[in-house]
Amino acid sequence: MTDERPWYQRGSVAIVILILIVLLGPLYYERYRDSQLAYVRLQLSGQVERPLLASPTLHVNVWHQHAGNLRNGVLKISAKGKHVMGEDETTIHVHSFEVWEPNEESALAFEFPLTEFDPDEEIAVFMMLQAKDCHVYYAMAKWKGQEWTSFVEQ
Repeated sequence: MTDERPWYQRGSVAIVILILIVLLGPLYYERYRDSQLAYVRLQLSGQVERPLLASPTLHVNVWHQHAGNLRNGVLKISAKGKHVMGEDETTIHVHSFEVWEPNEESALAFEFPLTEFDPDEEIAVFMMLQAKDCHVYYAMAKWKGQEWTSFVEQ
């Protein structure tokens, strides 16, 4: 009989395998968890309100059409343009939520006050959505006149 043991009965091999599992396991788990997250797209509608005695306002409604509710997240939306009131011609809104239901009935409304409205000037609207159960979403839309002229997603 021989004293040589199989590889799986050697203590040093078992320790090396255990260390590899402890070090690499969380990385593979994180990769797997990220692959299971949904890709969510935001939908927009907008309108410029021009009252007679007050400054104009750009109203933006944002919603998603993901198959389920989004949980524990934050939506950051900002408008930047020549006539946008705010520091550096930018207005920023941050909305955090525990549960955000899908579809237009659950849309979030944001108002961006303007110093004046020029239909030939573009207003850029930037959005970032970060939630527990979806990938981080970035988008930029441009408002000109009475409609969205472009919509770019990442």
